[in-house]
Amino acid sequence: MTYMDVSLGKSKRWRVPMVAATIAILVAACGNTAPSSETPRNGGTLIWAIDSDATSLNPFVISTLPEFRIMSFLMPNLYSLDKNLNVVPDLADGLPSVSSDATVWTVKLKKNAQWSDGTPITADDVIATEKIQADPTLDTDYSYDWSKVKTVEKADANTVKFTLSEPFAPFLAVNLVGYIAPAKVYGNIDPAKIRNDPVSKNPTVFGGPY
Repeated sequence: MTYMDVSLGKSKRWRVPMVAATIAILVAACGNTAPSSETPRNGGTLIWAIDSDATSLNPFVISTLPEFRIMSFLMPNLYSLDKNLNVVPDLADGLPSVSSDATVWTVKLKKNAQWSDGTPITADDVIATEKIQADPTLDTDYSYDWSKVKTVEKADANTVKFTLSEPFAPFLAVNLVGYIAPAKVYGNIDPAKIRNDPVSKNPTVFGGPY
């Protein structure tokens, strides 16, 4: 997830990569270490208990561990963390290509990625997500730091180019690990009013298809 400070009162602030890492560790810890005799199969229903209800299903305003757990099933990531907390592609089709001066990062998206309504996930969705996160009026409990990013451009339908003001080695793990939201749903919402928009309680489009 992009670099975010999650406010937990006046004295505590968490960075979202830490939250994501915590979730990964908790999920691994809760797993059954005994080998299963059942053959894995596709389909069916997964029932997963959480310790509290989510107050929002909006990827731009969630802040609790249960909300992050739920969101991991709803919205795709550009990059994510594997069980060893290594950065791995999710929507991205491989790791970014980086210019010789380390200021231009080019990310290609998987061409078969779709939203739940069957429409393709494209560079427009990545750009819209970054634009919302970078908006200073965004009503959220944490802040995204895109200050080192000069421009985010659409090279083609499935390619996004990030140009930085200076080299920033943690850019992949700090900025590119995070949820991508559908531009057609969130792109027309005023960031200052996004918390209370109906989509926060009832998301109409999410990662898929299912």
